[in-house]
Parts: sequence; C-alpha cells; structure tokens
Amino acid sequence: MKRVTVTMHDVARLAGVSQTTVSLILNQSGSASFSQETVNRVYAAAAQLNYKAKRPITQGPRPKTVMVLMANVTNPYYTAMLSSIEDVCYAQGYKVVSCCTYHDTESEKLYMEMAVSNNYPGVILLSPPDNPAAFAEVSAKIPVVTICDRISNLETDIIELNNCLAGRLAAEHLHALGHQRIAVLTSPLKRNTARTERLNGLKAYFAQHLPDNDLVLCIENNSEADNLAERLNDYHAGYLLAQNEKLYDQGVTAIVCINDMLAYGVIDSLRERGISVPEDVSVLGFDNLFYSRLTGVSLTIVDQHTEMLARSAVEVLLQKLKMPPGGAGAAGTVPRYKVECHPQLVARGTTAPPPAQSRLVLK
Repeated sequence: MKRVTVTMHDVARLAGVSQTTVSLILNQSGSASFSQETVNRVYAAAAQLNYKAKRPITQGPRPKTVMVLMANVTNPYYTAMLSSIEDVCYAQGYKVVSCCTYHDTESEKLYMEMAVSNNYPGVILLSPPDNPAAFAEVSAKIPVVTICDRISNLETDIIELNNCLAGRLAAEHLHALGHQRIAVLTSPLKRNTARTERLNGLKAYFAQHLPDNDLVLCIENNSEADNLAERLNDYHAGYLLAQNEKLYDQGVTAIVCINDMLAYGVIDSLRERGISVPEDVSVLGFDNLFYSRLTGVSLTIVDQHTEMLARSAVEVLLQKLKMPPGGAGAAGTVPRYKVECHPQLVARGTTAPPPAQSRLVLK
C-alpha cells in the first residue's frame, strides 16, 4: 500500500486556518503573532496527522516557547495551573504552548516529540506521564519538569506533591469532628497516583486511630459515558456516584471526594435527593478551586497550593535552562531538582459534626 504523505495543506484544513498561518506557526516566525487558541489548534492538527516539517526547525535559533502538557482540560485544576504558568513565563519573556493528551499515550508521545522537533527549550507536565518510554526519550534531550507525587522510576525534575499527607489531613479533620464511617468517592484509580495516594493516606490514618472500625468505604465511578469529554468530567462522575446504592444504608456520615469538581457533583446530587450538607452528611474535596471559595459553595478542602506548584515548575525549568548547553537535559549528568509542596486543610461550610444516626438511607 502506498504511504500517504501529509502536507501542510492537510494540517491547515484540519486546523481551519490558512496554509500560511500553519507555516508561520510551525516555523516559529517572530514577525507574526497569533492567538494562543490558534497556535494550539495548529499544533494539535500537526500532531494528529503526524506531520513532519520538511526543514527541521532545530536548525534555527531556539524559540522561547515552553510546552505544557495536561491530561484533562475539562478540570479547572489544570487550567488554573496553566494560567499561573503563563503568568510566570510571560514575565520572563517565554511563550506557552498548551496541549491536552486526555491520558492518550500516543498523543502524549506526539506532543513531546513535537517539542523536540520544534526545538522548544523545555516541557512541563501537570501530571505523571502516561507514556513512560516516550517521556524517558524526550527528557534525555530537553529539560522536563513534572508536577506529581514521587515516582521512584521517573527520571525528571519534580514539583513533588504529597497526596498521602493530603489524605491524612482530610481524615484527621473528619475524625476530630467525630466521624467514624467515611465514604471515599472517586473517579477511576487506575494509573492515577494522586488519587491512590489520597486514599492510602485516609486509610492509614484511620487504621492508626480507630483500628477496630471499618471506616473507609471506597466507591469508584467506572461507568462508560457516551463521549470522551463526559468520561473526563468529574462533576458528572460525582453526580452519578452520589446516586450509587452502595453509598446508602452503610452508616456513612461523611464523604471524601477525590477532587473539588467531583465534590460539586456529589453535593448537587445529594441536595436533589433532599439530603442537606453538612447537616445530614459532611463533604470534603481536594484542590481548592476558585469556585470552592464562593459563599454558595464554601467547600471544605485540602489545598495543594496550585499557584505555588505552577510557579515552582517554571522556576525549576528556567534554572535548568541556565545550565551549560548540552547538559541540562541529559539524564544522570546534572543535578535533579525536587521542590516539595505541603498540603493544607481549609475548613469551610460543608463539614460539621455527624448526626446521631446516618441519614444516608434509601427511601
């Protein structure tokens, strides 16, 4: 079968822009300016078609452009972090190209290869890589900074989260209020270190302080939605989880949601069933999104300090770029940076002492 050659015209048609626009963006023309949305669309189209530029961009000067990879653009946690990264980068004279992988290993590989072929100085990942092989190959060529829990086999500079501690803080808060039967509602745990570590922290705390009680009831949302956006929508997942019959008639007085977006869905679903928060059941989330601070939401959360994570990632990357040429991306030949960010419990209006009897009952 004859191999089909992908042209710049194909990229332009898929991205919905002119061929000239594609050429200027992919060749990093300093004389042209395009919106971030247009730039992202062109790069996404090139990655989807696996387009290879005829003239390697690496022959030209290195552009001051940082690639940021996120796994889920529907979650404001990632977009808030991206906004903070852009603020710091722009202040230092760098542009930002953001790409969403949706946890697809091939997309992640294509985007990272694009960063190398376009001669970008570095990449920031907002979560652990889904394609470790591609990650290792690229991180050996250019600096890569990852925001995630510590993973022993990940050779990278890390802005290290401590989700196990975050889980313990949530458990400590609910225990202090008097709760002894907790449900953990989460989107799938598979391949997600952050969620798993939060659950481990909760279990470890309760095993230590109330070893004779079966305290943690964990329910995952494994239902298949009709489309990708819905499958990745944690609000939708939370709404469905709060309707799961396994949650009821179990003596549960508090619910820990794996992130803020999922907590919003849980609260809305409970209120539709006539269940009040926190009078009937307490609800706690993780992330401290902007919406969680609104008076009408007032969600108790464990704060991961999103802005600090983002700024630290850019600062580490810029430090790597100051190193002598040829050394900053070579695994094992230069110092690895690790910045630890400690979570903090922020008590608001969705947690309170438990009622005398659980009110999560099927009617």
